[in-house]
Order: sequence, then C-alpha cells, then structure tokens
Amino acid sequence: DFEEQLVEYHSRANAKKPKADPKSISSSRTLAGQSGDRKRKREGGENGDHQRKGGDRMQQQAAGVKVGEPAGEPATSTGSTTATSSWSHACPGMRVILVDNASGDESVSKIQCAIAENQWDSSWLEFRPFEKNLGFAGGNNAIMRELMALAPSPEYILLLNSDTILSGQAIAYCTQIMETDSSIGAMSCMLRNADESVQNVCRRFPTPLRESVRAFGLPWMLPSLFRWADLENRGWDRTGGPRNVDWIGGAFFFLRTKAIKEVGFLDEDFFFYGEDCEYCFRLRKHGWGIRFDPGAEIVHLGGSSSDSTRVRNREKDIHTWKARLLVQRKCYGRLAEMFVHASYITMFALRRLYSLIRGDRSSQKAADIQSGLEILTGGFNK
Repeated sequence: DFEEQLVEYHSRANAKKPKADPKSISSSRTLAGQSGDRKRKREGGENGDHQRKGGDRMQQQAAGVKVGEPAGEPATSTGSTTATSSWSHACPGMRVILVDNASGDESVSKIQCAIAENQWDSSWLEFRPFEKNLGFAGGNNAIMRELMALAPSPEYILLLNSDTILSGQAIAYCTQIMETDSSIGAMSCMLRNADESVQNVCRRFPTPLRESVRAFGLPWMLPSLFRWADLENRGWDRTGGPRNVDWIGGAFFFLRTKAIKEVGFLDEDFFFYGEDCEYCFRLRKHGWGIRFDPGAEIVHLGGSSSDSTRVRNREKDIHTWKARLLVQRKCYGRLAEMFVHASYITMFALRRLYSLIRGDRSSQKAADIQSGLEILTGGFNK
C-alpha cells in the first residue's frame, strides 16, 4: 500500500507540475519494502543557523528514502550536489540524521549504498544503525539526548516520519513561526494524503469521560449530543488558518528545545502510539502552546510503520490498546485507566453478546470483537 501511495503521489505531482521548482525538495522513499523502519532527525542551530532532526515510529528508524530530488519528480540516484545546495538555500546549516531502528532486513546495506552512490556529505547527513529496536520514543530520545548535550544545543528539533514528502520551505516556515511566537512548544504543519486530501493531525485530549463515551460509540450514534467526545475534533476547517490545539500527531513534530529542557524527553514506556499525545499533555501542563498551522504543507503517505508485512494486525492492536490505556494512566491517573479499561471491556462484551444472539459467530466483525475482548481481558502479552 505504501509503495502504491508513493507511485500515486508522483503521478499526480508530475501531471500537475511539468516543471519542478528547484528550491522545493522531496524526501521520497525509493526502497521497496522498507516502509516501517525509518526515522530522520533534523537539528536546528543557534542564531539563525538552523539544523533539524526528524523521526518516524516503532521500527521506523531506517531511512529508505532519497533526500534531495526536486519536488514532484521521481527519486533518482543522481543530483546530490543540487540536493545539498537546494536544502541549504531553504534551511542554512541543516543536518539530517537517519537511524535504522534494528529493521532486521537489508535496510542498512541499501542505505549505505545509496549514501555512497549519491556522495551525500557527512557534514549534513549522518546514518546511525541501531542494534536494538528502541521503539518510537526510545529511538528519537537516543538522538535527542545527544543533540541536547551539545554546546550550544539546537534551538529546534523536528521529529519526522519517514513516509513523508516535504520541502525545505516547510521547515523554514515552521522555524519562522516558532521564532515569532515564543509561547509555542510544539507545532505541526498541514499533512496531506497522496490524493491531496487533508489528514487530521490535531485532536482533543482523550479525557476519561470522552474516552468512555467513545467506548460505547455515542459520538457517532448520537452526534448532536455527544460530538464533544469525538477526539478527532471535526468541527473546523483545517485549511482555514492556524490555531492552538490540544495535541498533534508525531508524523511532523516540530519541537522547541527550550521546552524539551523543561518537560523532558518522550516517555519510553510507550513503544508504539500514544507518546505524541502524552508529550503534548506535558507541554500544555507546563504552559507551552501546541500549534497547528496550515501555512506549510507536507505529504504523509501513512501506514509504513504499521505495515502488515512488518507488524501483524494483532500485534498492532495490542500496541494500540496498551498505548490508549497508558495515556490514561500517565495523564489522568490509575483510576482513570481502570475506568476507561472497564468501559471498553463492557462495550466489547455487549457487542460479543449481541453478535452471538444474532447467530454471528464466524464473520470478520465477530472475530474482531472477540480479538479485542481477549486483548482487553488479559491478552496484552500474547
């Protein structure tokens, strides 16, 4: 699915843009089957010498990407000189760190070959293969700790999913916004799918009341009464302009290092999902703003980190439920976690009973309900 999305995106881009903007650079993935194990970090320098670092999720730390082709053009194995100068034009002093988070495939050798073939200079690009999969939080933290220990440390750090296509202008724009408003601790730009539709990157916090109401499907069954519990916060136009939000997703996570020093690093109790929500909760608790600004856009193809070729569906479900309950514990306490946990068990049990009464024992829906109930009643370690 990831590779198909990438082909679709380039087909659309080529049809719309017969002539590429030489100042707009894509970081387009070219290695088939590498879609879940990537991370890029971009580091921001002091006094206008902005350097960025970015990251993806779960295994996600290897960069099966090409950095440096003109936006809208398919990635190739040439153009490294143009790539470096174009990125430097948009983001002076930018550096990139690519980390393979123990992919367990041929990512390391392929990336090393790509770096050598393109003659990507180590002054702006560094590749780090890890021996152990540290998860999203652990993989990002390993590099962020190094950056924060520098003297001087960078002003900004961008955590960026690998399955993205972006331009230097997007990074420069977010840097300008952060410099203009010192109250912002983290921000995201507009994310679009391969078909150019808008992705929802900002959501409401999952308070225990909202989460328990969602457990029973009330925001969708009775939207006029329970729309307030819809975490997707669908009631406003994402293209309308910037606004402060509860939390933003980690696909494009632009952080102020002053805020990192105050609230700490990502919580490594989260392995996959949830760490972005919890981190924004901490930032808000310490008085930092969370900003969404559609003034800059990137493409997020999505799904690479949880690709079924790498992460089994049940394994992904387990990580999802673990994260959902862990967010409750970290943000609202153990009683909140127990309350939400009980709400979901009750909901799944009622749905299972209803399916049995209807005689539905073998459909995919019935199997999904049974699987969810098993996970919530003790299957987290299976």
